[in-house]
Amino acid sequence: MGDRRDSWAALTTLAAREYTVVSELARLGLHPYLAQRKARWTPRGAPKPMVRSVPLFPRYLFVPIAEARLPQIHYVPGLPGHRCLLSSAEGTVWTASGDVIFEIARLENEGAFDALEIVRGERVRLKGTSALSAVDLLVATAGDKMVELLSPLFGGVKASARPADLVRAA
Repeated sequence: MGDRRDSWAALTTLAAREYTVVSELARLGLHPYLAQRKARWTPRGAPKPMVRSVPLFPRYLFVPIAEARLPQIHYVPGLPGHRCLLSSAEGTVWTASGDVIFEIARLENEGAFDALEIVRGERVRLKGTSALSAVDLLVATAGDKMVELLSPLFGGVKASARPADLVRAA
């Protein structure tokens, strides 16, 4: 990704062209960074949703400031011509420190931006966990709403409770 001390600039892309731009910049020997998160996506005609990576900042990606002004960037497909650098009205290029970009990358690798919430009626399968872990998972995603639990372990017993009433065993 580059050096932590370097500043980074943001490139704006055309809609839904982030992955094209990243691959073209990498092909040119540059070092782009596209922050991503995991989200649910249901393809047309698919019976259930799938997990896929999507850009964390749609239509933006980051490059080291030293690479941001190279002339070959203007010819990359998916960029909006000569106005691809995010800048102010006066023409000052937006920059972020390398520490900020590396912190975003660290959080991305830990899954901090992933939006994989459980929706009502969805079937959940947990591998290698106890029934208590399933309750903890449902409580963590439900907030303070009412939770309906259907436990096939106990013959399909259905229960409703508020997360505050569900106590985690020590």
